[in-house]
Amino acid sequence: MTIDPDSTRGRIIYARQANPWPLLWGRLALWAALSLLAGLTPFAVPDAPVWIWPLALVACLLMAGQTIGVMRSKGSGEKERS
Repeated sequence: MTIDPDSTRGRIIYARQANPWPLLWGRLALWAALSLLAGLTPFAVPDAPVWIWPLALVACLLMAGQTIGVMRSKGSGEKERS
């Protein structure tokens, strides 16, 4: 079962050039905040499983990077690749 990128849920989940700027900025803020929380997990919660926080940090940074990439290509006027 896939989510259509043009649906409301798809526009929130997937970073695409068709998304409005406020949504892209919101995605970037969300992933940056989650990256910060994931990075602080070992200090804030000493009993947290050691294996979970690096995976969460990498996943959040990848999603933030994807959003930044879409924002850069949208700002430079590049066409979206499918």
